[in-house]
Amino acid sequence: MRNFVNLIGYLGRDAELRDYEVRNPDTSAMEKRQCVELSLCTNTLSQPVFHDVVGYDDHHTTYLGPMKKGEKLMVTGYLYYDESEKKGVKRIHPKVVIQTF
Repeated sequence: MRNFVNLIGYLGRDAELRDYEVRNPDTSAMEKRQCVELSLCTNTLSQPVFHDVVGYDDHHTTYLGPMKKGEKLMVTGYLYYDESEKKGVKRIHPKVVIQTF
């Protein structure tokens, strides 16, 4: 079950293109792919709320990669909970995975 998300806001920083590794289901080899990471600011500018947004498809990196801080964007997608551990403390980082924009 996925939590559906619909956000409209302004970019809080320039879009970032990053590499991530994924296993190819046919060859089982690790491949590098590119994703776009965004920080979407909703609410008012006096009390901004930032949401981490990520797009993994090729058209996400093509069209969203050049976006700059302050541009308006609407995304729909679902919540993904990323985990990390720092100094023995487990942290959960919610992200919105883009389906449409």
